[in-house]
Amino acid sequence: MKKLNKRKLLISVLVIVFVLIAITWQFPFSTLSLHKQIRYNPDNIVMGQYLANLDEFTQLYEDQPADDYMTAQVQSLMKLYELPWLNSKETAQVDQDVLSNTLFKIQSNRKIVTELIFREEYDQTTKMYLQSLLENILRLEEEVIKLKHSQTFTKNQLKRVTGNVHGYLWSHLDAVKTFYTSYKSEYEYSN
Repeated sequence: MKKLNKRKLLISVLVIVFVLIAITWQFPFSTLSLHKQIRYNPDNIVMGQYLANLDEFTQLYEDQPADDYMTAQVQSLMKLYELPWLNSKETAQVDQDVLSNTLFKIQSNRKIVTELIFREEYDQTTKMYLQSLLENILRLEEEVIKLKHSQTFTKNQLKRVTGNVHGYLWSHLDAVKTFYTSYKSEYEYSN
């Protein structure tokens, strides 16, 4: 009788362990997951283009005077791109702490852009680019929130949403670049 109970207990424990491992594998951010993180492996070609675009823009705004208000704000916006999992061709481990830090930087960007909207007058084109930048950052924030609260997402769904975050980040970079270029050309034209 004791042997039968031990066998049932052993089988039960093995089944529970197997189920937890399967849940951890298939649903990495699940409440029952033992290891709440995913491995994000970006596409090397896309990341190469993205990093080249980032370097090009960084050189553009770094050539401007440091005491210029708009350049200082753009430098603050660029802190989002310093996150290792968003600017590397290497595989990255993404967990809730990484997502929280990313979300914090995105929300900081949203505050800066909102402040820029109310700070001064822009020509119609620059205003349109600034509005596009705000819309883009809101979509980026929404995707990171979705990723952060994705307890029922499978590993494949998480990879797709993480890829979307990267896509929105690229769009965000283009929007910052377009706005800044438009602002600088307007500013130089008016002076």
